[in-house]
Amino acid sequence: MYSYVQRKYWNVGFLTYFKISNSIFIAIGMPVVIISIYGLKCYYAHFLQDRFKGILLSFVLLLIVIIGWTNIQSSTRFLSSHPIFYYILGQFSFRHKAIRVWILFYYFIGIFLYTLSFPWTWYLYKLWIINA
Repeated sequence: MYSYVQRKYWNVGFLTYFKISNSIFIAIGMPVVIISIYGLKCYYAHFLQDRFKGILLSFVLLLIVIIGWTNIQSSTRFLSSHPIFYYILGQFSFRHKAIRVWILFYYFIGIFLYTLSFPWTWYLYKLWIINA
């Protein structure tokens, strides 16, 4: 039943999200996926220790599900809760200034976009536009 609702109303299925109409959302969510894949490539040997194999497998499966079946902007929510993603960001942020800028950008733009989703924010914004 749930898969029917996803397919019919949300257009969720294998690689169905990648369309021109969703290109802005793909552009917003793709840096997380690229950093994750590149980080796994760079630090694969560190994660092959016995204690990290389960965490590595869960991260790879999560990446596969995100790329294949979900909307890509949810990748920031899914992957940011995983310890390997924090490890990769930590390693990259010591070496690349662009990663630090990207982290700050997502932090501040996230605050702005999160507050725009509140119902009273739109009401106050419309009230401000009308009275301006």
